[in-house]
Amino acid sequence: MVRKRLNREESRAQTRQALLAAAGKVIAKRGFGGTSVEDIVAEAGYTRGAFYSNFKGKDDLFIELLRDDHAEMLEVFHEVFRTTSDMHDLGDRLRSFYGQVYRNNDQCALWMEARLHAVRHAAFRTRLNQLIDENYTHVSGFVERYHELTGTKPPLPAREMAIGLCALAESVKFAHMVNPVQVNEAVANRVLELFFGSVMQASE
Repeated sequence: MVRKRLNREESRAQTRQALLAAAGKVIAKRGFGGTSVEDIVAEAGYTRGAFYSNFKGKDDLFIELLRDDHAEMLEVFHEVFRTTSDMHDLGDRLRSFYGQVYRNNDQCALWMEARLHAVRHAAFRTRLNQLIDENYTHVSGFVERYHELTGTKPPLPAREMAIGLCALAESVKFAHMVNPVQVNEAVANRVLELFFGSVMQASE
């Protein structure tokens, strides 16, 4: 089979995604401070020139990496809403998905690294907070959509519920990653599903 020749934009997009994927692996393993541009390009099989033609620096790449990660989660939420017509099934599917968001240790490590880096670097903190604010807005939209479809009223403002849902998921993910024996998959799943279910029942 003859491979399709990539045009300039397609080649650039492919390089960018390869660099992001490589950065995700290396940062999750070594930490953001312990990862250099050289580490990233070596993992991806590209040059420093390729890196700087796509990103201004490590901070710029890190924000885009986090944005892509959250976009994947949002797409799952969108898919659940698009493909579910029965409201009881909608609640069950959302609860099941939320109960399993802790499973990817690399993603958890990336967000923890980002928060630690933000504590120490004001410019990065501003950019990370903007991204987190966007995330809260998206999750708030899902909360509002769910209550609109079910004809219920949220027990808290949608944005506050989004903050709580995100914070609990991140805490459980981190606890599972650090102590997978005590906070095993079954425990993490039950905690998250119970919390999510309790929030929904409180609004009915």
